[in-house]
Amino acid sequence: MENGALGESMCSTLLLQRFWVMKRSVDTDGGDFLIQIRDSSVKFTDVLPPRIGTVQSKFSQDKKTTHYINKDYVVDPSGEPLPGFFLVIHVGVGDHPQRYVLTASEISANLSIKIKEDSPYYLIGKDAYAQKFKVANAEAALDKIEGDLLRRSEEDKRRFLQSVLIPDYDLKRRNLDKIWLMPLPNEHAYIPDEIYRIKSSLRMALYAYDDVQTMIGELLFSQDAAECASIVDQLCDSRDIQERDGTYFLRPNSHELRLSPALGDAVETHMRRLKILTNSGRLENFYQLMKKLFDLCVKSFENLKPIKIKLSETSFTFKSIKVSIGVKLEASSQVPLSVDFFHDEIISDSTDSVKYDILETGRVFTNWEDGKLGGWRDMHRLQDRIMARYFSYLFPHEKIGGVKQAMLMME
Repeated sequence: MENGALGESMCSTLLLQRFWVMKRSVDTDGGDFLIQIRDSSVKFTDVLPPRIGTVQSKFSQDKKTTHYINKDYVVDPSGEPLPGFFLVIHVGVGDHPQRYVLTASEISANLSIKIKEDSPYYLIGKDAYAQKFKVANAEAALDKIEGDLLRRSEEDKRRFLQSVLIPDYDLKRRNLDKIWLMPLPNEHAYIPDEIYRIKSSLRMALYAYDDVQTMIGELLFSQDAAECASIVDQLCDSRDIQERDGTYFLRPNSHELRLSPALGDAVETHMRRLKILTNSGRLENFYQLMKKLFDLCVKSFENLKPIKIKLSETSFTFKSIKVSIGVKLEASSQVPLSVDFFHDEIISDSTDSVKYDILETGRVFTNWEDGKLGGWRDMHRLQDRIMARYFSYLFPHEKIGGVKQAMLMME
């Protein structure tokens, strides 16, 4: 009982960092806690209510401790995992406790079943303490749980939007799963750009028929014959409807669809190189440099501005500036030790570039008309080149050609 209380206390402290947490008065469906992503704009009375997750907490003194979870808490009668169920195991106390987080799918696929009191239970033992379920810190545990809930919420939203008339597709390059935003070198296409181009062209093709689709939707829902007749007249007069020999056709749209043939190769390359990183055990090093580099560039960019050049008494222009980024790596493990940012004139005067394992120089504010966003795009491209160099440094056998980079404005 003491261990159970300790596990619930540690789990509650963890979850409250990011979720709204509700404690059940009784333990049903294996749920110590019900959680909801914090969003004050979402209410249970909304047409699309918020997704709720169920969290079962366990505390283990060490990895020899075993627990049991009723099978019915994890899978439905047909054996399909119940989405939104999470098991959080806290192991040990003190300065370095360990955490393991498993979803219903991971439990059903990896843990064995034991019959207790004529009922099937999942055995929470050594298989649950596998390295793949271990989370490095509280942030990683919360990311895993939140990511699952966000995916389910997005699936709900997509089904809902596609059930109404014309969905409002809000396109942004960053609206991709995180693995596709990783700056892995790619010779075929810059994946966020390609997806954005494809979606933009398809959205324009869809919205080209916005009026006619709205009318069709209203007609399909209408139970008023007079209203239906009025809509039919409007459809017959629509520029998107063609009449030929008394028969009406939806006119083909001439809008260009930018369907990228390079995207398939780019995705295959991205996943292959992500697998190389993962299998080599260097994924965490890659993430570490990626974060250090991003944080440093954000901080440094705040103090950058293009060089203003006066052309006459009444006109002026701007000139781009050169910057450099140097990365020092630990010799044996290639773990990133330091990342330094320089104005080009500073690095040429006072910095011995030999001390850096990776050194990359680029121009920022290459198109002054784009303003700060254009400058950040240039900085983003410099970051990606550094990451491509780091990947090549880790895997020199991987033949990397001309890497594609971001062309669109950052959003």
